[in-house]
Formats: sequence, structure tokens, C-alpha cells
Amino acid sequence: SRTIVATCSDSVSDCTEATKTKTWVEAGTIKTKTLAYTIIDLAGNSSVCTKEVNIYLDKQKPTITATDISMGNEDYNFVSNTKGNIRTTCGPSGCTTVCNPAESRKTGTYQVTCTITSSVGLTNSVTFTARHNYPARYNSRSCPYNCECNCRPYSYGCGTLRSGINCSCGGNNPDSSSCGGSCWHYVGWSDTCTGTQCDTCTCYNDCSYYDCPNGGSLRGTTCYY
Repeated sequence: SRTIVATCSDSVSDCTEATKTKTWVEAGTIKTKTLAYTIIDLAGNSSVCTKEVNIYLDKQKPTITATDISMGNEDYNFVSNTKGNIRTTCGPSGCTTVCNPAESRKTGTYQVTCTITSSVGLTNSVTFTARHNYPARYNSRSCPYNCECNCRPYSYGCGTLRSGINCSCGGNNPDSSSCGGSCWHYVGWSDTCTGTQCDTCTCYNDCSYYDCPNGGSLRGTTCYY
């Protein structure tokens, strides 16, 4: 309950004892109310006094919760909460939220504490981690390696030559670094041997990678401070 007391004063003859004060006792929900009472001085003069007051009857403690937040490298105001990581509830009198720091520092990882306060002074706080991030740099790179080569037929005094025969680097290949040399294909036990000459070839893997030129740790394609 809330008690509101109004007091009468008169600069000449003072107020009558009956009208010096008036007391209201209010209970229930938040409201705006116009208070009115008639005051009389000792000479018999009277006047009606009115006053509009806000009567706050709010015993609900506000709540605030938050999750850690990842941001880019732009300024960010935590109270505006456009990323939605802070959640609050208030009683009927309303409340305000203050965060320290109030805004982001553009780079780095740091702790943020936000405090919610209702209009009647009830409070709650939460602390969370804010960390900035930025897109990682893409570095295009190809890595050479020895690979299977295409073979081309050549005449070795044999019968019909076969094309499309492949030879692999290493193994019986006499030149494993360049895929050169010869490889042989036997058509059958009783058939004439035909030869093929291996072409030199180099294959490439995609060795592209991401890094963080402005510092921070790499996670996928994003750098986090």
C-alpha cells in the first residue's frame, strides 16, 4: 500500500485544524490519480486543491538474462539489443536497463554487465561475454604433386597399339618425379607386346586457406578476437 499526505498552509490566518492535512491510502495496481480536497482558513475562506499523482504499486522484481554475443568490428550499443541476446521482464511500473560498457569497443573480447532497475528501485544484473569478429582473408593456392599420367602409344615393332593406357608415378615407373619412362601393356600371353610412352605431367591440389591478418583465432571463415 502507498500513503499520500497533502498539507494545507495559509500565510495570514493559517488553516483550520480539520483541513491542515488529508491522507489517502492506495492499494492495487499502478495508477495515475487526481487528488482533491477543500481547505479552509481561520477566516472562513475556502479553496479546492487538486493534484495529479502517480501511485506506483509494483512489487515484482525485474529479471534480466543474456547469452554471450559475437559481433562484427562495428560499433554496437548493448542497450539497443538489436542482436537479441539480452532478455528482460518488468513489473507494471516499467524499468530501465544500463550496461557497462554501454557500447562495443570494436575489437577484442570483454565482459559486459547489464543492470535492470524498475521504477520503484528493484534491480537485477547479468554479465556476459562479447567478442568481435571479422571475415577471414582467403588465400588462393595450388599445390603440385606427382600423379597418374596419360600414356601415348608408340611403335615398337608391335602389332596394333592400344591407346588410353595409364601408368602411375612410382612403382615400376623408372622416373617417378616426372612420370616419364615407359610402361608396358601385354595384350595376352600369346600376343605381341605393345608399348606406350608416358607423358610428363603435374597435377595440382587446391591448397587455398584462410587466415586472420588483423589478429584473432580462425573458426571456419571467420576470425574471432
